Amino acid sequence: MITEQQRKIILLSIFIISVFCASSQTISNKNTDGRYIIIENFAELFTDDGNQMSNQTIIIYNIHENESSKPIHVAVNQLNNVIDFSIKSNSENFENQRKCSIILKKESYKETFITALLNMDIKYVVFMGEKLNVDEFYKEIK
Repeated sequence: MITEQQRKIILLSIFIISVFCASSQTISNKNTDGRYIIIENFAELFTDDGNQMSNQTIIIYNIHENESSKPIHVAVNQLNNVIDFSIKSNSENFENQRKCSIILKKESYKETFITALLNMDIKYVVFMGEKLNVDEFYKEIK
């Protein structure tokens, strides 16, 4: 027979273990999710400037303050259909977020944008509220 004191100890132990497991899972998710961007409406993401498509307001999330933006800058600017890409060297308003802008040749701009995301090491896109990996996102927009 379990006494009232033993029952309380068991319940307290279960509670502590549950809190620990939930906290560990949250910390683990934050560390493994990687970089991402949020896009609500792809049709409004780029401005059509004749022969080029541009966006000045993409925010990359989970890019840490101590990471250099130069490797991303070089990797994206080396793509054939990228006219210009720039990324802030540090966060302006919120920690671990960097604003960037991209100008693409209109020809195959969707494919170039996907390649640029991969070169930025984007792990997923929150598209219309749904978390998609880059390949799934491409299927949605092509």
